[in-house]
Amino acid sequence: MAVLPIAYYFHFRGGNVKSPEDLESIRQWITRSLLKRRMWTGSQDSLLTRLREVIDEHGHNGFPYAHIEEEILRRGGSLTFEFEELQDLAESKDRAFSLLSGVQNMQKSAELPFDWLNRMDSDKANEY
Repeated sequence: MAVLPIAYYFHFRGGNVKSPEDLESIRQWITRSLLKRRMWTGSQDSLLTRLREVIDEHGHNGFPYAHIEEEILRRGGSLTFEFEELQDLAESKDRAFSLLSGVQNMQKSAELPFDWLNRMDSDKANEY
């Protein structure tokens, strides 16, 4: 499901997606939407329809990550992570790779505290 807005955006832009900013926004979207467990529960069709409309309205100058995030917030969702969510992700064997692939950029954008791994329970951290 997470790839559908990207596929639509590529189609919308005629396959012309090359700027570093655009690619970074797409990477943020795919990483965060895959990591958020509740992202794709509920009425997926209406969410995808609305995301397509957001791309139509705001996708002329780049992937509209901020506008997509606003729409998700309006629906009661979020693309940001609380410490407890990060801890659950780090303890999850099936989503750990996705988490690690997104950590570096999340720290660069100050959305992830630098010490979040250090704050994890040391007993659980030693299991891995």
